[in-house]
Parts: sequence; C-alpha cells; structure tokens
Amino acid sequence: MNLPDTLLRRHGLFLAVVVVYAAVLITLGPLATNDGPIHLSFADMLGHIGDADWPLQSQMFMSADTLQPNMATYAILQALMLVVEPSRAEAILQALCLVSPAVAAWYTLRKINPDNAWLALFALPLLANQLFFLGLYNFLFSLAGFFLAIGWYLDLRTHPRLWRALLLGVMLVVTLLSHAAGFVMAALALFALEAVRLLSDWQAGLRGRALWATSVCVALALCLPLPLMAWFALRQHGYPTEYGPGLHERVLAMARGKLFRLQSGDNLTLPYALMILMAITLLTTVYKIWQERHHLLQGKATLFTGLGLTLVLFYGFCLIVPDISGGGWTHFLRAELFPMLWALPCAALLINQQWLRRGLAVVAVGMLVMQFSQTWAVQGEVRQQLTALSAMDKQIGAHCTVLPVVESSAQYDDKGRPRPVGYQPFLQATNRLELDQDRVVLFNFLARLSVYPIRFRPGYDTQELLYHWEPQRKLIDVHQLDVDRFEQKTGIPVDYVVVWGEQRANDPVSPPDTRHILSNASLVYESADQQVRLYRRNQDMPTMCTSQASHIASGSKLQSAAIKDRLRRDQLN
Repeated sequence: MNLPDTLLRRHGLFLAVVVVYAAVLITLGPLATNDGPIHLSFADMLGHIGDADWPLQSQMFMSADTLQPNMATYAILQALMLVVEPSRAEAILQALCLVSPAVAAWYTLRKINPDNAWLALFALPLLANQLFFLGLYNFLFSLAGFFLAIGWYLDLRTHPRLWRALLLGVMLVVTLLSHAAGFVMAALALFALEAVRLLSDWQAGLRGRALWATSVCVALALCLPLPLMAWFALRQHGYPTEYGPGLHERVLAMARGKLFRLQSGDNLTLPYALMILMAITLLTTVYKIWQERHHLLQGKATLFTGLGLTLVLFYGFCLIVPDISGGGWTHFLRAELFPMLWALPCAALLINQQWLRRGLAVVAVGMLVMQFSQTWAVQGEVRQQLTALSAMDKQIGAHCTVLPVVESSAQYDDKGRPRPVGYQPFLQATNRLELDQDRVVLFNFLARLSVYPIRFRPGYDTQELLYHWEPQRKLIDVHQLDVDRFEQKTGIPVDYVVVWGEQRANDPVSPPDTRHILSNASLVYESADQQVRLYRRNQDMPTMCTSQASHIASGSKLQSAAIKDRLRRDQLN
C-alpha cells in the first residue's frame, strides 16, 4: 500500500475533521472571548506606539521594549493584519489556537502508535475550554510547542544527534516565548521520560555512549531556553506567590471537569463525559503500571512505563502548583489541562481493538459537534450585542476616550431569567474601538501586568484611577467609577460612555456611579434591542476628541501643536 493510501486509511478522519473545524472557525468567527480584543489592540499598538500621529494612545501606553513570555500571539496577529482585517485575523488566530495543538498531538501520537493517532480528535473538545474563552491565546500556542517537543524527543531517543538536540532546544525556546506553562510541562515530561529510560537501560546493562547519548542531547536542548526562563523569573521576582484553591477543591474541580463548563451550570453532559473517559484512562494506566512495576528495575520498562508515570506526575503537579506566582494567576487551571491531554499518549498504547477505535472515534466527533453547537448558541446571543460596535465606531471620532460600563452581569432570556456564559466578554469587547483613529478604552487590566509588551505609562493605570483596583487584582468586577479622580490625575477627559445591558437591582457589576456619570451626557446611539447605548459626555475640560464628521473631513490635520507639546512633555516626565 502506498503512502497516500496509508495516510488516508489511518489519519483521514482526523485530517478531515481538522480541516472542516478550522474552516468553520475562520468563516464564522471570531468567537467572543475575554482578553481577545485586548490582544488584538496590543498587536495593533505595537506598530505605532509612541508615534505623534497617535498622541492619545502614546500618552496612555508604552512599549515594554524587551522579550516577553507572551510574544507568539502578537507576532502572528501583526503578520495577519497586514493582509486581512483585524476581525478576520483574530478568527484565524483562534483557529490556530484550537487546531495547532491538536495537530501537534497527532504528530506525537503517530510516533507512539500510528494506528491510534486519531485519538488527537479528543484534543479538539479538550482545547475549547474556559482558558480559550478567557482569551489565553498564548497559553494555547504553547501546547502546540509542548507536543512538538515530545514528538521530537521520541525521535531523539532512537537517533540521538547533535542537530536534533539543537532543534529540540529551539522548539522549547519558541514554546517558552509562547507561554511559560507549556515550556515548564514539556521540561517535566522530558525529565520523567528520560529518567525512566535511563534507569531501565542501566538495569539492562547498557553503558557508555549508548546509555548517555540521549540524556546529553536532552540536557543540551534544555540549556537553550533555561537562561531565558531564568531571566523572566528574575524580572518577576517580588510578585506574590499563593497556593490558591485548596487541595480538596482542586480534586473536585478535576473530577467534575469544571474547566470544561463553558456556558451554564446546567450543561454538564460534555464535562462529565470527558471526565469519565479521563478517569478510565487514568485507572487503566495505573493498573498496568502496577502490573509492570518490576520491569523498571529489571531493565524491561517500555515506553508506556514512562508515559504512564508522566501522567501520574502531571496529576501530582496539579495538586502542588501555586495558583498565583510570577506576576500571573490561574496556574492551576492551566496545569489541570495537561493530564487530560497526556491521557491521549497513554490511551494510544492501551487501545488495540478495532471496535473500540471506531466507537471512540464516533464519541470524539460527537463531543466536538455537541460542544460547538452549544457554544455557538450562546455566542449568537453575545454576537448580537457585539454587532453594535461597528455602529458605535461610526459615531466616535479620533483621539477619544471610551468608558465601558456593564449594567448586568449575565445574559437574560425573555422571562428575565439569567443565562450565564461563564465569562464576561463585554467590558473587553469595547477595546475593538482602539483599532482605529487613536482611541483609548478605559478598561484594560492586561496593560498593568509586566508580562505583556504594552503597558500603562506611570500614573495612567485606569484600573487604579477609575476602579480603585489594588495591584495584582484577579477579579474584574466593578463596584465604583471614579471619573473625577481619573481626569484630575491624568488631565484626560472621559469623552464617551458605552453601556452594555440593562440596570438590574442588586447586580454587583453595575456600579451606582453610572447614573452620576451619565447625568450630563447625551445619547448618541442605541441598538435596536436597547441593550447597547453610547453617550457623549458634555463637559468643559479640554479634549483631543474630535467629532466623527470632522475627523473624516480633515483627518490628522486636527492634531494641534498643543496636543503634540502635551505628548512631548508627558514623555519627558
């Protein structure tokens, strides 16, 4: 049988599903996420921050001007936005986030057992989890690097060569520059797999170059990214470290599949189904390791021994990893995804019945279809409100500030019953307005963190000035809007206010200051369903903000010498 026939017979289902899935995501996307619009805005800012033609953004933000462990997203977005519009660029990026780790997993599973490489289908519903809808694109990209590094290591075990070690090191560097979590877990997996191999080969009587060649190659590969990792760690020194969710809470979260509850607490079929499959894989793996427990010391350990012990190691790591560390948080959420994904290599060596392969393949495709249909139903409701952004974009001029206010913390049906989506996309969705005409949206908690390439200039942290947030705050709930403080401290007026939803009694997201802010404002736009409203504030404070009509008429000529002098003075200070 020739190569194309073999490829289609063994991998045709996976390849077909991936192509269709990616095409649907790109065509219908982008999906609404928490941080996605901010990533899009940051990528756009990197091309012009500090430019005098963008005085307002340059007054508020500055470039970090150094390597960051979250760079992959911005490099890809900048390249995509050269050829397609920003929304299409984000849709392509989201497809890459969800598909590339699954393809990388397929690559690794082919090294383990080509007949079961189709198990990478399960990676697709596993990847579309809370982390994706929070907008953690960089982390998802690091999963692709994670699997590629493991797959390359499996080749390295068979053919240890210097060039292979260097290429593995480059993969690890790219993984680290995507997100540190992918690199850390890849390093743990490499250490565990190589330790098992080394011990087994030693017990089998292997000595000399045949024993140590692979270990030396792995050590050399790790030497490339470790200095960069150490540099990142030193830069984050001094940030708090907290354990976060307790041990009992972590065990329950992993057992119940909390990470995969995307839309509502009532939608539990998919999370429970995934967790049942993961539990079966874990128990079967542990049972087989116990059966073969003497093989390691007898020099008879197989690849499955290393994969199985790594799975146990990953579960153990989830129980000890600090949730807050290095200037970031949700580390437990990220860590708990790895044993779920690592169950796939273990299952690749456990499944050997054709009927089981066919049945599980149907289950994997069914899970993906169920997840996408449920997600799209809720996304349709969210997107209906987000379409108002394009209409608002035409109402807002250049060099304007926009304050987003969410009046209700959840979607509601016709009878007023809450329909939570599991995340809050509306505050950050307004950041899409920053992609044109030098605007600043006054809600951006990522710009206050040191792990991103765009940061607030000293004294311009809107989260501190407007919302009175403490440093390293994790929750994004808003209880007050101190517009007077922001304007006094920065000299920048709040020009527009965007209100999402309707005010509801006792809703913790709707601050009482909203009524005061809108008391002297004019309604300039209201969506057909009255769920989105845009107000222009009437105040005497000098502003850079132009009307949309005047901006179209005269463009950049409206940037006065006073504005540029103000920017220069701010940069000198």
